[in-house]
Amino acid sequence: MSHANDQQQSKISPEFLARLNGLRGSQKVRAIVLLRVGATKAAGGRRQTQAERREAVEAVRRSAEAILPEIDRLLQQFDGRRLEDEVSALGSIPVETTAEGVNALAALEQVKVIVEDQPVSLLR
Repeated sequence: MSHANDQQQSKISPEFLARLNGLRGSQKVRAIVLLRVGATKAAGGRRQTQAERREAVEAVRRSAEAILPEIDRLLQQFDGRRLEDEVSALGSIPVETTAEGVNALAALEQVKVIVEDQPVSLLR
């Protein structure tokens, strides 16, 4: 296995990778792509004001905008799509694509990690 392939697969959990490997070629999966975004200013041990929080979210979104065209290109290439128009405050974007599409996204330097989009429920 090549170094690039190792690095790419380290961005995807072993469980999600196993699920991807079990998919048929055109079968799609939903995933959350967490992007590497520019660092935001720390509040210096104090709680941020509402304006500071708003600016931090905008900084994350501006930082992520540069990679969105490349993500869109790969998604189109692998019959996928973004499920939200803009990046979240945490620098994530939900997508739907094939296993090949997930692997192509993981190969991007600006992608930090990809996790399967799964429903969340309360434990009983």
